[in-house]
Order: sequence, then C-alpha cells, then structure tokens
Amino acid sequence: MDFWLAISFFFAGALLSRFVSRIVDVSHASIAFNELDKAMLTLLIAIDKDVTRALDIKYKALNASDIPPGAVGRIRRIDEKTIAEWRNLAIKKVILSIPPSFYRYVKYENWEEAKKVAQKRRDKKSG
Repeated sequence: MDFWLAISFFFAGALLSRFVSRIVDVSHASIAFNELDKAMLTLLIAIDKDVTRALDIKYKALNASDIPPGAVGRIRRIDEKTIAEWRNLAIKKVILSIPPSFYRYVKYENWEEAKKVAQKRRDKKSG
C-alpha cells in the first residue's frame, strides 16, 4: 500500500471518528435533556397540585371561621394571582437556566404550554 494512501485513510478515519463521536454526544445530550425536562415538569406540576390542595383546605377553614365571606373572596383572589405569578415565574426561571444550545428542545414559554407538553408526554407514555 502506498504511504500517502495509508496516511489519507488514517486521517480520514480520525476525522470520521471525531464526527461520529460528536453526533453520538449530541444525541445523548438531547435525550438526557428531555428526560430532565420531563422530570422537572412533573415535579413542578406535583408542587402546583399540592399547593392547590393546601389552598382548598385553607379556604374551607376560612369559610368555617368567623371571617366575613367578602374577606375570604379577597384572600382567594390574592392567592390566585400569587399562584399564577409563581407558575409563570417558575417556567421562566427554568427556561433561563437552560444552556443556550438546548433552547431548541424547549417547547413551552409559559405555564399553560408547559402543562400541555407534560400532558402530551403522559398521553404518549400511556397510549
């Protein structure tokens, strides 16, 4: 075999190996990110459900107490605004914490979109 041909095969193999290695790294990173994203959304939704249940208990206790119904309604509206702000702030913080190279994998920008993405994943998993 000719020396230059052997050198060409060697460098072509080295470049091809590097290229394939990079593709495998990117695919593994995207799979890992999707699993992390799924777990994070599941956790945020579980926290939201727990907070909602706690608020329901709070409102039942307030209604059973001597507090006027108008005050309970004001407290409920304040809590609803607080929860809505927390939901969207949590999603914004998650998006801001993602490395820029993974932005293309994020399919939501607010709480409602994140819940839809999580629901689609659950439906796909169960279906």
